[in-house]
Amino acid sequence: MNYFDQLRQEHAAGRGRLARIADYYDGNHPLPTLPEDASADLKEIAGIAVTNYMDTIVHSIAENLNVVSYGGDSRAWDAFRASRMETLQDAVHSSALTFGASYVSVLPGARGPVVRPHSPLEMVALYDDPVTDMWPVAAATCRRVRTLTGTGTEEEWSVFTPSAVSIYRGRAGAAANGMRKVGGAKHSLGVVPVVRFVNEQPMASHLPPRSEIEPLFPIQRQINLLKFDQIVAGRFGAFPQKFITGPTLPEGMEDATKTGPDRVMALEGESLNVGSFDAATLEQYIAAEVAATKKLATKSRVPLSALDNAVSNLSAEAMAALEIGLMRKVEDRQQSFGTAWSQALWLAEVAAGGRPAGLSDVQWSDPRSKNPQAQAQAMSGWKAAGVPLGTLMRRFGDFTEDEIREAQASSSRLDDMAGELLAGAGVG
Repeated sequence: MNYFDQLRQEHAAGRGRLARIADYYDGNHPLPTLPEDASADLKEIAGIAVTNYMDTIVHSIAENLNVVSYGGDSRAWDAFRASRMETLQDAVHSSALTFGASYVSVLPGARGPVVRPHSPLEMVALYDDPVTDMWPVAAATCRRVRTLTGTGTEEEWSVFTPSAVSIYRGRAGAAANGMRKVGGAKHSLGVVPVVRFVNEQPMASHLPPRSEIEPLFPIQRQINLLKFDQIVAGRFGAFPQKFITGPTLPEGMEDATKTGPDRVMALEGESLNVGSFDAATLEQYIAAEVAATKKLATKSRVPLSALDNAVSNLSAEAMAALEIGLMRKVEDRQQSFGTAWSQALWLAEVAAGGRPAGLSDVQWSDPRSKNPQAQAQAMSGWKAAGVPLGTLMRRFGDFTEDEIREAQASSSRLDDMAGELLAGAGVG
């Protein structure tokens, strides 16, 4: 079945929503509605009042997601590293958290399997059942490329099927029969070699995967409006405005109603009077902004300390308590993203010529804040019980599986690394 038209329609249908999410992530938020005759000062304040927390929330989760090893064929892990996925995995996780989904493709290459990340802004995949299906029935990427004459751009579509990847080019918006095939290659992977990383999948199959930040847009907008009000009050009212009233005003001061710290407001009145208004207070604006920020932290399960620098100098125990909600979310994403990485590395095994019986697990680095004293006590007990040093390194150290394997090739090197680990925790 030719899915090209359906893929293009699906891509176009989701573009508006994804673009809006991208704008919020980048800090390009809707500005407060201003009168048509608003001053240049107000327009400038509307622009600088945006306090973007969307990228902070994504980073707070993504920085705790780091795959460090794979339990299957080492050739798959070699492909993972050769494709620079140790670094690029952060883009995969951040994109899935931001938009609700991201993608990874795996194809045979001249020097081994090639693992490549894709943003949902460029890739789309079709599933018979998006909730339960592991593999799509078809997928495609779309990007803008230069025409052969170099005088403009056109769309390039790479269409993935269970047996091939076909590349088409043509004018943006042209019908499928108006696209020309310019390349492609067959493969023998047996499935569409694309894996989707889902942040949260609704049970209703017609709904898109849930973005981590899209439900937070109303609170983010509320914070921006409160910040705008706060800056306006500070800019125009947080000083004792001087005034003069009288039946006859000094020359040049007739109807001088503009305000400012270096201005005197002049108004006609029955008697001469000189004075100043009370300065506006900002406490209520600040309190409202703090309340909205706390609401954002509660809703996102990101610690307030990540959003508000005023929370600092906390002990390891206090920091761990604040991170409980975040760590639970991270563990949930490790489970769903871990299955997706297992799929991608299974594809890499097949592309490398292997025949894996099933999916193998990936290992994640431990994101939790550690209590050094508790760790030292646990390590001392494990060591006294005769637990192998390699096991201690896996359980308590920040060593990757590759580093442990390299150390195990030399018993002296293993002893040195484990000794450093134990000494750092105060275990003799």
